[in-house]
Amino acid sequence: PRIGDRIRVRYTVTASRDFDFVSLQDARPACFEPVKQTSGYTFNNGEAYYYAVRDASQGFFFEQMSKGVHTFYCDYIVDHAGKYLAGTAVVQCLYSPEFTGCAKGFVINTEQ
Repeated sequence: PRIGDRIRVRYTVTASRDFDFVSLQDARPACFEPVKQTSGYTFNNGEAYYYAVRDASQGFFFEQMSKGVHTFYCDYIVDHAGKYLAGTAVVQCLYSPEFTGCAKGFVINTEQ
């Protein structure tokens, strides 16, 4: 990607059962700036959740997550050139922390 490009990140969570109070934390690369800058409740692809923007990450908080596959998106703008590390994304049931999953990080190269 190049500076100014819009990037869409897709999150896919497969829930093996119904869960209450689920958190997804994603450490974004330093070269990505979120398009949506404010925290608040969001409706995206049929899912309702609270979206929290932080300096180096963002969090998604679901009151309920039913059994099945859930897909939602987050848009970013590339604002710096270079080689950056995208951290891991971790999903966890807050009241039953033994139910957790994570995605591995990766390196992204951006151009001028």
